[in-house]
Amino acid sequence: MRLSRFLTTVALVPLVLVAAPSHAAPPPPSTYLALGDSVAAGVGASSPQLGYVPLLLEDLRDDRSCGKGRAIGCRLESVNLAVPGATTTDLMDDQLPAAIALLEERNGNRRPVDDVRLITITIGGNDLLNPVIAACAAGVTPTCVQVATTLVQQVSGSYTTILSRLREAAGHGTTIALMAYYNPLRDCGPDALAAVADLVLEGGGPVPTGLNDVIRTQAAAYGAVVAETYLAIDPSEVQPDCVHPDDAGHADIAEAFAEVVGAAR
Repeated sequence: MRLSRFLTTVALVPLVLVAAPSHAAPPPPSTYLALGDSVAAGVGASSPQLGYVPLLLEDLRDDRSCGKGRAIGCRLESVNLAVPGATTTDLMDDQLPAAIALLEERNGNRRPVDDVRLITITIGGNDLLNPVIAACAAGVTPTCVQVATTLVQQVSGSYTTILSRLREAAGHGTTIALMAYYNPLRDCGPDALAAVADLVLEGGGPVPTGLNDVIRTQAAAYGAVVAETYLAIDPSEVQPDCVHPDDAGHADIAEAFAEVVGAAR
């Protein structure tokens, strides 16, 4: 009887479980996503941290007022998917799927703190560089003009695909910044090819629309901004390979991006 009354009493006492204190993991940081070719990958810089992407990341962190990108909720990381030698087709095939997946994961959840806030793109130079050099070695011939015009049109179509998909996945709260190319052949290589490169980049005469014209037009169509490096890169800031910027060149590219990104924000 006593045991029976004890068990009944125990059964009527509510069971209270005290959970051990837990510490939730901080949310992932917001993200700066870089896409593109060897310039975006940092080729030409004397160390990986001196490429324009890491330099721009530091500029963005320093510009933040809530802990300079280091406090929880104010942290910023970079994801660089750029690949040396990439063309616009390579970017669509190899980099764009990963970029879209990241955007859908980060910008599609309910935590705005981990969104992709900035996307920079440097692409299109490899689509034109070698084919134009081969076709235009003899000057601005009809063949040269045809090759350059066809390639510029193809790049324009690729940019439409790239930017439309990125903008759809990112939404309008993400800044997209494109780089208008510098002329790496200016004072580096035959004068004739340097003049052709100017024509292919900025257009004019027999080539009415240049690569940089396409980049600016596509940027306007998809609410992106353009980092102008055509005149920002001094010929002395190009490596002897006549293609890639050196440390000073990468620093100038980072500054050009920082200016337009700051204006966009």
